[in-house]
Amino acid sequence: MAFCGCGSIGDGNKGTGAGTDETSGVASGVGGTGSAGAAAGAQSGSSSAAVSGVSRGAMAGTVAGSAGVATGGAETAGMGSTGARSAGAGTTDGDSGIGTGTRSDASVGGEAGDALAGEDASVSDDADASVGAAAEHDASVHRDASVNGEGGASHDAGASGDATLSSDAGPNHDSGMGIDAGGDGTSGTSTGTSGTSTGTGGTTSGTSSGSSSGASGTATNGANGCNGSGTTWYASPSGSGNNCTLASPCALGTAAGKPAPGDIVCLRGGTYTQGPFVTVSGTASKWISFVAYPGELPIIDSTTGINVTGSFVSFNGLVAEGASAGFANKWVGQGATTSNGNLEFVNCIADFNTKSGIAFQSAQGVHIAQCIVAHNGASTTESWSSGVDLFGAQGTPADNIIERNVAFENVDNQNHTDGSGFIADDVGTGATFQNNIGFRNGGSCIRITTAVNTHILNNSCFHDGLDTAAVSPNAPGEVLFSSAGTLSGVVLQNNLAAASGWNGTQTAFVDTGSLAISPTNVGVNANGAAPFFADPAGVNPNFNLVSASGGNIVGTGSTANSAPTDDIGFDPKCITNATAPQGPSSAPTVLGFWTYSIDYAYIASVGGVAGCFHPETRANPPSIGAYEP
Repeated sequence: MAFCGCGSIGDGNKGTGAGTDETSGVASGVGGTGSAGAAAGAQSGSSSAAVSGVSRGAMAGTVAGSAGVATGGAETAGMGSTGARSAGAGTTDGDSGIGTGTRSDASVGGEAGDALAGEDASVSDDADASVGAAAEHDASVHRDASVNGEGGASHDAGASGDATLSSDAGPNHDSGMGIDAGGDGTSGTSTGTSGTSTGTGGTTSGTSSGSSSGASGTATNGANGCNGSGTTWYASPSGSGNNCTLASPCALGTAAGKPAPGDIVCLRGGTYTQGPFVTVSGTASKWISFVAYPGELPIIDSTTGINVTGSFVSFNGLVAEGASAGFANKWVGQGATTSNGNLEFVNCIADFNTKSGIAFQSAQGVHIAQCIVAHNGASTTESWSSGVDLFGAQGTPADNIIERNVAFENVDNQNHTDGSGFIADDVGTGATFQNNIGFRNGGSCIRITTAVNTHILNNSCFHDGLDTAAVSPNAPGEVLFSSAGTLSGVVLQNNLAAASGWNGTQTAFVDTGSLAISPTNVGVNANGAAPFFADPAGVNPNFNLVSASGGNIVGTGSTANSAPTDDIGFDPKCITNATAPQGPSSAPTVLGFWTYSIDYAYIASVGGVAGCFHPETRANPPSIGAYEP
């Protein structure tokens, strides 16, 4: 399945306006800190908002009082959807049919463990209230862009979550490719520079426009938020029963069996101790989506992980930890095309899984974008593990796209043969790795093993090969081609790699043939200086390019071979070594060379993983590596 190379997944710097959802006052809330999730926020509405936390830090967000505009902490922290972004259309005036703004009253606090308080069931379907058809979760909260898109213009190309345009009417600035186009009850037009999408249906009307200046990337297939043309089923860690509504969410296992093609399963924040086994399938035009509730962080802390046997299924904004593989499809053998394909993982975290982080095996059609994958593979009984593992992926490089991800401190702690950040493994017929960062992995940054037709474009790699017990080879370097056969159909272009390895002697590009490295790839061998990276070994590892990187890096890349026209835009603050990594109780092992952690508290403050990525348009000609300076 070829993906449409139309629009960028996210650009939090290009947000548009926050419409208002209540008639007076402003309440700004900041997400809780720590596991307690205490909330702080100035309020000028007539009542208060409470935010309770999830494990590993509360997600930012607010709920206004009975007469206040809600400005989500995620947006004020730079999410690029609503909140304190550039003003958008969408005043709230009960007489104009937009709603009086009684979204939440003083009693709203949310259920314990929910990161974003304020789901007051008594104000869920009142056409006179701010919920109405125009704004299901209040003006600040309908920030679907915070989950995935922000496609250059808060992914609604004008107003992701203001009262005039509530949902995804022009998302992802995908040249008109609308995800959840039509919104959740608004009537209006949202215009971005890359295309126009019109949402219909609902009780409010208005026009909102915004600048969509993000660059092109690969469009998402699933939903970016909890509203779409199909039914939305809600799950929470404390859910029960069979209704699966916002007012009465059910358990995740129950919700996972509900959706039909085009439906959404929306996960409230908190820690789930049982992962879903997803057997349902969507269609090519109606994907099934599992998404985080806007501004919240659902953590699947379970030995079962997220297993998918269906097809045309998308996951957005979720965390999987403590399983064998955090996200995985079914296994049917090497190179088989009968396995379940057409799967998508966007804005997800796979951390401390005992084997692989995201493992896609023996099928066609995978899209992994803007994910953080770390500390996977510590098991001594499960082998051939890596951060992102494409095993026997079928199809062409356009069918399997791995872009704008960060993989670090992954390992193969049993046989020590893999442990790479990214791998195209075993009889794969085509995949693209572009705009990714890999650093401090036990194996390679990117490894190709008996796979062909692999495109490796604009990636940045730094000091991988840290497994002292590594074999086959014991010095894997940064980008490794395991045999001459893997060079068939390969495109290696615009990559920047600095090698050291556990012994300080390893090589940036390792191949067994005559692959041309220069002039559009730059490598530094044997722990040589890498002054082109801003601060690769800092508290927040920063792989941005220094503008004075030298004439062989900045502006010297090639635009051939479908090179990406945007960069990764990753915020280094989403990773830190200020605190030592600590695994969950389901996977507590911490290896000696693991020094960095995913900063869940900071990610909470920017509204989720999507807030870590702000892709920018590349120069022409582009620079080498995952960033433009």
